[in-house]
Amino acid sequence: MKIGKFHHCVIAIAIISTLFLAAAVSAKVAGTLMHTAEGRVTAINIQQGKISVNGEPYIIEGNGRLLDTLKSNDIQVSEKVVVIYEVMGGARKLISINKKADRAK
Repeated sequence: MKIGKFHHCVIAIAIISTLFLAAAVSAKVAGTLMHTAEGRVTAINIQQGKISVNGEPYIIEGNGRLLDTLKSNDIQVSEKVVVIYEVMGGARKLISINKKADRAK
């Protein structure tokens, strides 16, 4: 059975398009898009696992390090903070929160 040039092109296009599709799917699954924001803490609700920065609510999932940080009163209302979060279904899931360093003058 002889394969012509046309068939080689079709096979090559099929392989390349499959590789591009697989790369796009793996990038979407492997990487979550993270965002950053900074501002002042406007509210902390430990019972519901929520914190608001500049009036924008962020959800804290589980009983991990973030909730322990809020329980220890390390971060207070009206403090300047920097948050890292991801958007999941319209809600902002908090990944990290840190005090914003004051620059020395």
